[in-house]
Amino acid sequence: MDLLTKKRSVPLDALLDEPTFILRGVLAKKAYSDGKPTDDICGYTYEVFNTKTIELIRVTVMQSAPIVSNQEIADSLENGTPIVVEFRNAKIKFYMPKDSRQYAESITADGISLVTRD
Repeated sequence: MDLLTKKRSVPLDALLDEPTFILRGVLAKKAYSDGKPTDDICGYTYEVFNTKTIELIRVTVMQSAPIVSNQEIADSLENGTPIVVEFRNAKIKFYMPKDSRQYAESITADGISLVTRD
């Protein structure tokens, strides 16, 4: 638990066998000033499924525009051709929220890229 209490980050690939994910959705992440959200967008949080375990996780990437739109994601899932992505330098940090007695995780990455199929 020492790792958790010191808020150190761990490379996501150290915890998962498979580096690719299926996109489920994307949400804009608002910037904060003085502890309050502003109207500015500072990045995007991607909801993705691990392609091996189908576990849903959320990964935040600080970027000016999403890699694809929610409509493109929905269309791809309906057509049976899901969009597959990889994250660059994804790290997971465990923490305990002030209003909870359970650990939570925060996953961030330096970038996201589409995985092309042959």
